[in-house]
Amino acid sequence: DDGYDTYFGVIDGNGDSWLELVVIEDSLDIQGSTIEVFKNIDSSIFTANFPNLAELSSLKKGTILTISHEATDLSYAPLDENNPDWTINLNANELVTLSGSFETSDRNLGISVSSSDGTILLTKAGEAILGSGIDSREVFKLKKDPAFDIFPDDLAYGDDVGMQVISTFGAANQWIDSSGTTVTQDFTYIKEYSPDINETTPENNSSLVLNEYSAVAPTQLLKDGGYDTYFGTVEGNGGSWFEMMVTRDYLNLQNATITIKESGLEVFSANIPELLTLSYLRKGTIITISDEPTDMTYAPFAPNEADWKLNINKNELTNQIGLFALNDNDISISILNVNGDNMLLSESGEGVKNAVVDNQEVYKLKAEPNLDVTPLSDSYGDDGDTQVISTFGSANQWRDESGEIVAQQLTLRENSDLNETGGIVISNITGLEEFRDGEALLYVSENNSLWMTDDDSHHIYEMDLTTKEIKSVFDDADLGGFTNGDIQATCEDQIGACDIESSAYDAATDTLYIFTGDGPGTAAVFKLTRENINDSFALSDYRKFDVGTEYSATQFIEGDFVVSITDDLYIYNFETNQVDLSNKLLDIPSGRIVGLAYSEGILWVTTSDFELLKVDWQTKEILATYNMRDNGVYDPRGVEIINNELYILEGINQSGGTPIAPIGHALKNAIHIYQLP
Repeated sequence: DDGYDTYFGVIDGNGDSWLELVVIEDSLDIQGSTIEVFKNIDSSIFTANFPNLAELSSLKKGTILTISHEATDLSYAPLDENNPDWTINLNANELVTLSGSFETSDRNLGISVSSSDGTILLTKAGEAILGSGIDSREVFKLKKDPAFDIFPDDLAYGDDVGMQVISTFGAANQWIDSSGTTVTQDFTYIKEYSPDINETTPENNSSLVLNEYSAVAPTQLLKDGGYDTYFGTVEGNGGSWFEMMVTRDYLNLQNATITIKESGLEVFSANIPELLTLSYLRKGTIITISDEPTDMTYAPFAPNEADWKLNINKNELTNQIGLFALNDNDISISILNVNGDNMLLSESGEGVKNAVVDNQEVYKLKAEPNLDVTPLSDSYGDDGDTQVISTFGSANQWRDESGEIVAQQLTLRENSDLNETGGIVISNITGLEEFRDGEALLYVSENNSLWMTDDDSHHIYEMDLTTKEIKSVFDDADLGGFTNGDIQATCEDQIGACDIESSAYDAATDTLYIFTGDGPGTAAVFKLTRENINDSFALSDYRKFDVGTEYSATQFIEGDFVVSITDDLYIYNFETNQVDLSNKLLDIPSGRIVGLAYSEGILWVTTSDFELLKVDWQTKEILATYNMRDNGVYDPRGVEIINNELYILEGINQSGGTPIAPIGHALKNAIHIYQLP
């Protein structure tokens, strides 16, 4: 079709074999990188390293790099204001040939480039990816402006589709569109406006790190007598599976989209199912997707406990397109959130970094998973020339240079200040499945009873701390009904014992007190007594408060009945129903007081600023302040000291923009247990 090249003109062979690349990342050092030319995806015909030339050490984005049989041209001056030169040509003989000979043709070719440290600079691209189409009188080219977000399967790749062939060695591509107009690539965006790949890749906003995936073929065993800590030694190493680590708290993984690519070409996509547990995840959680049965057993408290791992059976993935199958062919995996505006797992895997695994190995992170890990981390790879150690659903292991086995310590599970030793999953306890809004904790050691108030459902529960059996329950009807009509027996129209806030126990008289607030409801305090220590408590008296009165935290301290009013503490007298406002016991620096516990001269205070305060009761000095959001609890409410351990009840009610753990979730109103600091 009377085609021509803008450099060579019209000649036989169109300048012989040549290829052209565009740099899309500033300061790219391509020295020592490996270029491979192959046909039909996996048949290599030429492999070589780029030479160590200073001009190749810091390439600007927008640079055109050609490899050809023309003379090498290094007159590269992209920043010259008068005569900028954005092109470099390398004679093929300048490359350090490793195998084969440099040749380009119409034989379904593809090209890839990887840096000396294994980073994928150019994912396999070319006619081999899109399928055959060009013949021996055409060029394969990109018919759109170059940009950082173009992938090998972009349909803008191809030939001139029946139009006159326009070849542009060392210059912006040209083609004729459907209207007959000649179009030329515009490099303005890639040179001036397109941000660097490292700036736009969303790993700094990601909440997941790829930890490991199995590339083992169905009929193969792990190499060199290798084994998996879960599957043992089996053909296929448990089938196709991959493992992720959560690196940010409060992750919601429901309905997120998984994309898997093979050699740069998308081969599978699906949505993660809307399983309740996946709606609210702590950092340090391990998530696998595999052939194993789905397991949502979850109790992520003490860092070294087992229940930090979840598995999703691949058949539970929804909206599946393609086949979920992992292998050793440059796999990469990414996960996008349900709204499509946040990359939860940046594209990661052998297709991005360190293409080294074969079909008897696993690809894994050989370092601690945390926010500092990116898909380009040098710590990604295989087991090298040592025995393969695969660790489905647990911390990765590998051998160091001395041959010693090293394991991830999963330090991202550790809190900032407090050592978490365990926890109680309230939603797993019979009778507490609908627990909604935890407010207060109270431990009565005489009966090993833990009392828990639930504001939203208007209940207070007594639970045996050891057996987790619910011993007794009081609700708004019980409290209001006791008053013979003085307080409405049902919580309606913002009237009644709706807002159960706190409780206190006087060990000297074996008396329990339950406080209700007015947000909304009728503010009051109810007195509960019993004949002897083994009996159940029963309502025996009450006092109503003035409208607007609320004591959100209460505690008996050395014989005094102490109550909170916003950020202050005072002494309350039940008989007179009065607070001594002339004697302020404590004034915290910020926030409202929402929980109190006292033990051996130390007062523990939780606040609406999500802090835990340690206070010397005699001097009223604040000895320590703990940000509970750095210690595993989003909204600390109830606090108690039991057997020299610190118990904190999670609030997270359904209000405002707070990340919500839904009712029934393991972390909804969970009780976190810590070593007493």
